[in-house]
Amino acid sequence: MELESELEFHPNLAFEVAYSVISRLLKRHIDSETVDERERSGRPRKTSARDDRALSYGQNLSDEKQLFVDVFANHQKEVIPHLNHSTPLQIQMTFYLMSITKFEEIDETIVVLGGLHCDWNDAGISWNPSSYGNIPYIILSSKHIWKPPMTLVNAVDILSPIEGNTDNLATIFSDGNVSLGLGGILSAKCTTDISKFPYDSQTCNLKFAVWGLSAETAVLIESSDPINMLFYTPNSNWNLTSYHSRAVIWNQEDKKKMNAFWKLIGSRLPWTRKDNIVTVVPITDEKPAICKTSSPHGNVNWKDLKFVNDWKYTLLTTKQKCSRADISSKCQRCLFG
Repeated sequence: MELESELEFHPNLAFEVAYSVISRLLKRHIDSETVDERERSGRPRKTSARDDRALSYGQNLSDEKQLFVDVFANHQKEVIPHLNHSTPLQIQMTFYLMSITKFEEIDETIVVLGGLHCDWNDAGISWNPSSYGNIPYIILSSKHIWKPPMTLVNAVDILSPIEGNTDNLATIFSDGNVSLGLGGILSAKCTTDISKFPYDSQTCNLKFAVWGLSAETAVLIESSDPINMLFYTPNSNWNLTSYHSRAVIWNQEDKKKMNAFWKLIGSRLPWTRKDNIVTVVPITDEKPAICKTSSPHGNVNWKDLKFVNDWKYTLLTTKQKCSRADISSKCQRCLFG
């Protein structure tokens, strides 16, 4: 009654309401005929992309939860997952070098940002995808599975698995294959050679091992792309001239161990020696110097000494005039850039 009253006093509103009702009824009738026609012709019902996503995600989420309960609820992650103890578990590795963060000649250390991608097969994990909505893989926190204790054995300070306390994600396939990405800031010892400074090149090794496991239990193998530079950002001081990797087995106290080596070779970029640095290598106890000047004559001043093994050097800045003879008198052997 109230609607009729409103329609009586608002003819435009009455027309809009009537038009809306008729349009809905007509659309419903057309949709019904379209469905009947498709059913008769055998064509599938057309749904929107939103309907498809909702149906797919809703079904897969339920199946994924059930998959997790059935497969991982009682999974014993503490057990090394190789099926046959007569053959070692193979762990395939790819190293992603992101950047050379720092290189310290004095401390003989290199700091890099890198990632270590590992693949192996967990014999304790498998499922039939058709039983779980055709789910071929699942992505979980690595805390739910066994993972190799990958360790940088020539680390500067701490000898521990490189993932630390990071909760990394693992991709687990229905056949038990596992892909896991590890990494972070890696600090390694690197023996330096500055005999050709500042025209030197340095070679550093990153040595990884499955710490605590012998080669009879687990072995490291290189992937088809053992060093990936896809995400590498060049260093402003050093040019990475070459790199390669190798996996080796070595003996210690009659126990075979497995190591993987990543060798990085870099040369100092030219801009760091653009001022014609004079390198002075002392043999006596007299004060040595590196004279940083664009010509044999310039203004110099003594700076604090630095010690690199048995080599001593310092920098000279513009304060007093010097010449090659002046610098040469400070030591017994000089190399002028």
